Amino acid sequence: YDYRAPAPLPPGTFVEAPFGGRIVLGVVWPGEADGLDAGRIRPINRALGAPPLGARVIDFVGWVAAYTMFPLGAVLRLVIRSGDALYPPKGVAAYEIAGAAP
Repeated sequence: YDYRAPAPLPPGTFVEAPFGGRIVLGVVWPGEADGLDAGRIRPINRALGAPPLGARVIDFVGWVAAYTMFPLGAVLRLVIRSGDALYPPKGVAAYEIAGAAP
C-alpha cells in the first residue's frame, strides 16, 4: 500500500500508518511513486525512531518474495513479526509498603 510522508524518509524506515480503522506498522520501501494519484494517498502517522532495515535485508526480502512468488508484504511481515520490539518498553508501576498497616 502507498502512503505519503511529510518529508522524504530513507528506505527501511519503520512507520505507523492508518489501515482499516487502525494503526499498523509499515516500512518505507525503495521505488518510484510514478503514476500514483496524490489525492488518494493517505499520510503516515509518524516515523518510528527504531533503526531502519538495512539494504541487504530489503534486497533479501525482495529476493525471497520473487523466488517463492509470495507477496512482498507477506514476506516483509515475517521479517518484522515482532513489531513490539520497535517500541520503547512500557513503564511498570511498583508499590512499596511505607510503614505498619493501620
